[in-house]
Amino acid sequence: MPKIQLPTNDNARSQFLKKCMSASTTDEGSYITPSLVPAEILDKAKEVSPLFDQKLGGINSLLSQRSKEVSEKQESLDDLNMWLRDFWEVLRRRTIRLDHPVQLLTHYQLPLNGVTPQLSKAKDMLEITRRVIEGEVAAVAQGYPAMVNPSVAELQTVLDKAWKEVNDVPVADEAYDKAQEEIAGMRNEIDELIRDIYDYMNFNLRKKDPGSRRRIMQNFGFTFRYLKGEPVDEVVSTN
Repeated sequence: MPKIQLPTNDNARSQFLKKCMSASTTDEGSYITPSLVPAEILDKAKEVSPLFDQKLGGINSLLSQRSKEVSEKQESLDDLNMWLRDFWEVLRRRTIRLDHPVQLLTHYQLPLNGVTPQLSKAKDMLEITRRVIEGEVAAVAQGYPAMVNPSVAELQTVLDKAWKEVNDVPVADEAYDKAQEEIAGMRNEIDELIRDIYDYMNFNLRKKDPGSRRRIMQNFGFTFRYLKGEPVDEVVSTN
């Protein structure tokens, strides 16, 4: 026997309310079948449906914004990684070309053998880059030429952008979490409303045969789970 499936996610809740109101009202807004569900219950559904859709739309927008911020964060870190590696590569070549002591490399966060360190975390890359930029101050103070192509000024620009993008993600997270908390307060209210609609319809349709009862309820937005091979009821309009 088919089993009722009440909405379990926000999109399903929204779609149910829309379909229920569409099946319950005329174009003029009057109720077609008040004998199935009390008018006050339908009034409540009409009231909360647009509010819920507004909050749901806000969440989807914030989720999209968060995804954008995460993508921009990763792009900025990839750029920083490229610029930092280029900086180190030029530094190594310059050290050999100008016969500078390998100890100079340590000012720029490289070991004496010049091997590029593993930077597995974003915070490692950000901190190392900051130290590289600070290290040039000490190197120049000892009489060594400033780096060029890229310069520390260019590296600083890329670092600043990376920091901005990294810091934008927690802000987007906070906005998304706050919106989730706000809509969570409506979920219980809507679930209770849907359950009330189901209970009223189930009772008021109790004298109809099961197939007819399910078809009418499906027209109002309810869905049923059918066993494999079980015939599916044809939905008919109650308008």
